[in-house]
Amino acid sequence: MPLTETIMGGAGISAHDPNAATLGLISIGLLVVLLAQKEFMRLSGGARARAGQRILNIAIAPLVFSFVVIVIAHFTGA
Repeated sequence: MPLTETIMGGAGISAHDPNAATLGLISIGLLVVLLAQKEFMRLSGGARARAGQRILNIAIAPLVFSFVVIVIAHFTGA
C-alpha cells in the first residue's frame, strides 16, 4: 500500500481522485507550518518579525481559502 493511501485512510479521507486528496493534505500541512511560523514570529517581537508576519499573511490567505473549500467538500460529500 503506497504511503499516500495509508495517510489518506488514517485521516479518513476518501476521494475519487487520489491526487486531489494528496494536494489537500499538502496544503493543510503547509498551512499548519506557516501558521506556526507566524506565531513564533509574533512571540519574538520586533520590527523584522512584524514584517515577516505581513509576508506570511500573503501566503496564508489562499491556503485558508483552500482549507475552507476542502472542509466544505468533505462534509457535503462532493
